[in-house]
Amino acid sequence: MTLITNSGFWNHQSSGGLKFEAHLESTLTQIDGSGTGGNKGITVLGVTPTLTVSTPKSPGYIEFGIGAHYFDQKEINSRKSVGTHFEFGDFLGIGLRLGSRQQFELGYRVIHFSNAGMSSNNPGLDFHQVRFGLTF
Repeated sequence: MTLITNSGFWNHQSSGGLKFEAHLESTLTQIDGSGTGGNKGITVLGVTPTLTVSTPKSPGYIEFGIGAHYFDQKEINSRKSVGTHFEFGDFLGIGLRLGSRQQFELGYRVIHFSNAGMSSNNPGLDFHQVRFGLTF
């Protein structure tokens, strides 16, 4: 489960019709390790600069981001450890904005966490995330 807040800081409409939006995404995530050989979980705090690209004529968008994340524990369960408390996180996603004011968002992301070799223990973690958002 992830709680996300967005802080928009840059918008640009290109002459070719593409719309670029940059925002800072703050996340609080709970990773459950109970299904893979243990009962531990990890709480993750993250900050990720994110770029979204869309067109005014379509509700669809693509997005990507690379950020810094703090894991409160190194060990998710008895079989998986991340190596360090500090991990980089990157993602690539697609989605749709729906509703009369585009207030609803439905999306999919592939997410990867890694400590970028800061520790010899660097197995990386990969996740698939289905997202539903509401702008208010």
